[in-house]
Amino acid sequence: MMFLCSGLYGCFEEDKMSEVLQQTSRSVAENQKRLETNQPAPQIQFSNARDAIARKTITFNDPNKISYIYLISKAGTILGFYTVKGCVVDLSCYMVPDDQIVDDPNGGVDVGSCIIQAPDIDGTYGTNGAGKYFFTTDGTYVEFNCEYILCDKPLSIAQPPILTLNLDQTKKTK
Repeated sequence: MMFLCSGLYGCFEEDKMSEVLQQTSRSVAENQKRLETNQPAPQIQFSNARDAIARKTITFNDPNKISYIYLISKAGTILGFYTVKGCVVDLSCYMVPDDQIVDDPNGGVDVGSCIIQAPDIDGTYGTNGAGKYFFTTDGTYVEFNCEYILCDKPLSIAQPPILTLNLDQTKKTK
């Protein structure tokens, strides 16, 4: 008997899954199979997308890579401009898995049958919310939640940024 789990200990049997969901799932799978038969994917010799991903990975996987980020408001105003050392990282990236597989605490199902939220590396639970972060070339941590342009060469901007990093002030507060 197979079980699906959600929440901290919310296990439920697959048998109790609604017939409507099962029928919809079968219908979607049949439709996909028909489309793949009638319109097979072309066999290509080169993928521009894979090449671009590989080039981006090689370019930005250098820990000493310097790039330039322009943070932009919803109205299109340049909020800030920074030099980045390394890469821009999504707040939802973690060093440990989000979930862990455990035995049913009630002993009613097979070993390793429940998936629960795993603690983060610092022992806490939860998410970090939406956003990204990076470190500047002087080691300053910057976290943001707005549109941005990232380039590996500086761009000319026609308007001065609204926010600037005052390094003299930072040295005084340390």
